Amino acid sequence: MADSLQDKMVLGILACFSMGTVLFAIRVRRRCNASKHWPSTRGIIVSSTRTRDPNYDSATSPVIYGAEICYEYSIEGQPFTGSRVTFGDYSASWPAHARGILIRYPVGREVLVYYDPKIPSFAVLERELGGNWILVTAGCLFAAVSLFLLLRN
Repeated sequence: MADSLQDKMVLGILACFSMGTVLFAIRVRRRCNASKHWPSTRGIIVSSTRTRDPNYDSATSPVIYGAEICYEYSIEGQPFTGSRVTFGDYSASWPAHARGILIRYPVGREVLVYYDPKIPSFAVLERELGGNWILVTAGCLFAAVSLFLLLRN
Protein backbone atom coordinates (compact mmCIF):
# COMPACT_ATOMS: atom_id res chain seq x y z
CA MET A 1 0.00 0.00 0.00
CA ALA A 2 1.27 3.45 -0.88
CA ASP A 3 0.75 5.43 2.32
CA SER A 4 3.79 7.65 2.43
CA LEU A 5 4.90 10.30 -0.01
CA GLN A 6 8.06 8.29 -0.62
CA ASP A 7 6.02 5.21 -1.57
CA LYS A 8 3.92 7.29 -3.97
CA MET A 9 7.06 8.75 -5.55
CA VAL A 10 8.54 5.28 -6.08
CA LEU A 11 5.29 4.03 -7.61
CA GLY A 12 5.09 7.13 -9.83
CA ILE A 13 8.65 6.59 -11.06
CA LEU A 14 7.91 2.90 -11.68
CA ALA A 15 4.76 3.81 -13.62
CA CYS A 16 6.66 6.36 -15.74
CA PHE A 17 9.50 3.92 -16.42
CA SER A 18 7.03 1.16 -17.32
CA MET A 19 5.07 3.42 -19.65
CA GLY A 20 8.34 4.53 -21.26
CA THR A 21 9.16 0.88 -21.88
CA VAL A 22 5.77 0.37 -23.50
CA LEU A 23 6.23 3.45 -25.71
CA PHE A 24 9.68 2.19 -26.75
CA ALA A 25 8.19 -1.20 -27.59
CA ILE A 26 5.43 0.44 -29.65
CA ARG A 27 8.07 2.39 -31.59
CA VAL A 28 9.95 -0.83 -32.31
CA ARG A 29 6.68 -2.51 -33.36
CA ARG A 30 5.95 0.33 -35.82
CA ARG A 31 9.41 -0.01 -37.32
CA CYS A 32 8.87 -3.75 -37.59
CA ASN A 33 5.59 -3.20 -39.42
CA ALA A 34 7.20 -0.63 -41.73
CA SER A 35 9.99 -3.08 -42.56
CA LYS A 36 7.46 -5.40 -44.20
CA HIS A 37 7.58 -2.96 -47.12
CA TRP A 38 11.34 -2.38 -47.18
CA PRO A 39 13.39 -3.53 -50.15
CA SER A 40 15.96 -6.29 -49.74
CA THR A 41 19.41 -6.97 -51.08
CA ARG A 42 21.88 -9.82 -50.84
CA GLY A 43 24.41 -9.76 -48.04
CA ILE A 44 27.01 -12.04 -46.51
CA ILE A 45 27.76 -12.90 -42.88
CA VAL A 46 31.31 -11.79 -42.07
CA SER A 47 31.39 -12.62 -38.35
CA SER A 48 29.25 -14.68 -36.02
CA THR A 49 30.23 -14.95 -32.37
CA ARG A 50 28.66 -15.73 -29.03
CA THR A 51 29.10 -13.03 -26.42
CA ARG A 52 28.98 -13.00 -22.64
CA ASP A 53 28.10 -10.04 -20.47
CA PRO A 54 31.45 -8.40 -19.62
CA ASN A 55 30.03 -7.31 -16.24
CA TYR A 56 29.24 -10.89 -15.24
CA ASP A 57 29.86 -11.63 -11.57
CA SER A 58 29.34 -15.30 -10.73
CA ALA A 59 28.53 -14.45 -7.12
CA THR A 60 25.62 -12.13 -7.91
CA SER A 61 24.18 -12.85 -11.35
CA PRO A 62 23.69 -15.48 -14.05
CA VAL A 63 25.77 -15.46 -17.22
CA ILE A 64 24.07 -13.47 -20.00
CA TYR A 65 24.69 -14.80 -23.51
CA GLY A 66 24.17 -12.98 -26.77
CA ALA A 67 24.96 -13.44 -30.44
CA GLU A 68 26.93 -10.84 -32.34
CA ILE A 69 26.31 -11.12 -36.06
CA CYS A 70 27.99 -8.81 -38.56
CA TYR A 71 27.04 -8.73 -42.23
CA GLU A 72 27.98 -6.74 -45.29
CA TYR A 73 25.69 -5.61 -48.09
CA SER A 74 25.66 -2.97 -50.77
CA ILE A 75 23.01 -0.75 -52.29
CA GLU A 76 23.63 0.81 -55.67
CA GLY A 77 27.33 0.07 -55.28
CA GLN A 78 27.65 1.69 -51.86
CA PRO A 79 28.89 -0.76 -49.18
CA PHE A 80 27.24 -1.06 -45.77
CA THR A 81 27.83 -3.13 -42.64
CA GLY A 82 25.04 -4.22 -40.34
CA SER A 83 24.71 -6.06 -37.04
CA ARG A 84 20.97 -6.05 -36.31
CA VAL A 85 19.44 -9.50 -36.69
CA THR A 86 15.91 -8.60 -35.69
CA PHE A 87 13.96 -5.86 -33.98
CA GLY A 88 14.12 -6.24 -30.22
CA ASP A 89 17.37 -8.23 -30.19
CA TYR A 90 18.12 -9.40 -26.70
CA SER A 91 20.54 -11.50 -24.69
CA ALA A 92 19.45 -14.22 -22.31
CA SER A 93 20.72 -16.35 -19.46
CA TRP A 94 20.34 -19.55 -21.44
CA PRO A 95 23.06 -20.28 -24.04
CA ALA A 96 20.60 -22.00 -26.42
CA HIS A 97 19.16 -18.60 -27.36
CA ALA A 98 22.50 -17.34 -28.69
CA ARG A 99 23.37 -20.75 -30.16
CA GLY A 100 20.16 -20.74 -32.24
CA ILE A 101 21.07 -17.38 -33.78
CA LEU A 102 24.64 -18.50 -34.48
CA ILE A 103 23.41 -21.67 -36.21
CA ARG A 104 21.15 -19.61 -38.49
CA TYR A 105 23.91 -17.15 -39.38
CA PRO A 106 27.32 -18.82 -39.77
CA VAL A 107 30.22 -16.93 -41.35
CA GLY A 108 30.03 -17.02 -45.15
CA ARG A 109 26.28 -17.57 -45.38
CA GLU A 110 24.50 -15.48 -47.97
CA VAL A 111 21.49 -13.70 -46.49
CA LEU A 112 18.70 -11.34 -47.47
CA VAL A 113 19.15 -7.96 -45.85
CA TYR A 114 16.07 -5.76 -45.45
CA TYR A 115 16.95 -2.08 -45.32
CA ASP A 116 15.15 1.19 -44.73
CA PRO A 117 15.09 2.96 -48.12
CA LYS A 118 15.30 6.34 -46.33
CA ILE A 119 18.26 5.24 -44.16
CA PRO A 120 20.00 2.38 -46.02
CA SER A 121 22.45 1.85 -43.15
CA PHE A 122 19.51 0.76 -40.95
CA ALA A 123 18.92 -2.89 -41.79
CA VAL A 124 17.75 -6.22 -40.35
CA LEU A 125 17.99 -9.86 -41.33
CA GLU A 126 14.63 -10.82 -39.84
CA ARG A 127 11.60 -8.57 -39.83
CA GLU A 128 10.04 -10.09 -36.71
CA LEU A 129 9.90 -8.56 -33.27
CA GLY A 130 12.27 -10.92 -31.50
CA GLY A 131 12.01 -10.40 -27.75
CA ASN A 132 10.04 -7.17 -28.02
CA TRP A 133 6.84 -8.79 -26.79
CA ILE A 134 8.56 -9.29 -23.43
CA LEU A 135 9.00 -5.50 -23.12
CA VAL A 136 5.37 -4.83 -23.99
CA THR A 137 4.02 -7.44 -21.57
CA ALA A 138 6.31 -6.49 -18.68
CA GLY A 139 5.85 -2.76 -19.27
CA CYS A 140 2.06 -3.02 -19.35
CA LEU A 141 1.98 -5.22 -16.26
CA PHE A 142 4.26 -2.95 -14.20
CA ALA A 143 2.49 0.19 -15.38
CA ALA A 144 -0.93 -1.23 -14.52
CA VAL A 145 0.10 -2.48 -11.07
CA SER A 146 1.98 0.68 -10.13
CA LEU A 147 -0.84 2.98 -11.35
CA PHE A 148 -3.39 0.85 -9.50
CA LEU A 149 -1.43 1.07 -6.26
CA LEU A 150 -0.74 4.78 -6.76
CA LEU A 151 -4.39 5.68 -7.42
CA ARG A 152 -5.76 3.31 -4.81
CA ASN A 153 -5.08 5.81 -2.03
